[in-house]
Amino acid sequence: MHALVFSILAYIVSINYQRFRHFTLVQTTLIVGFFVLISKILLYFVASNLQDIVLHKHYFWSVFTSMLVWPWFFLFMRFIRIHFRVV
Repeated sequence: MHALVFSILAYIVSINYQRFRHFTLVQTTLIVGFFVLISKILLYFVASNLQDIVLHKHYFWSVFTSMLVWPWFFLFMRFIRIHFRVV
């Protein structure tokens, strides 16, 4: 179930990779939040079709935490890329 959702998201990101590279940090944060939200919704729909589950209000907190962590991760990876001169 997770592999299916992440494969779909990886396909979408790989098609639009060159476009995403030129976005600002705020835009990439919003895109990460959007993709995490889409993955959570798809996972819920797949799981609800396989079994009877209840959607809790805390289910979507990972969208906000991902958007909170993404800028720090992005800046750290940029520092690593510049420090080791990765093209």
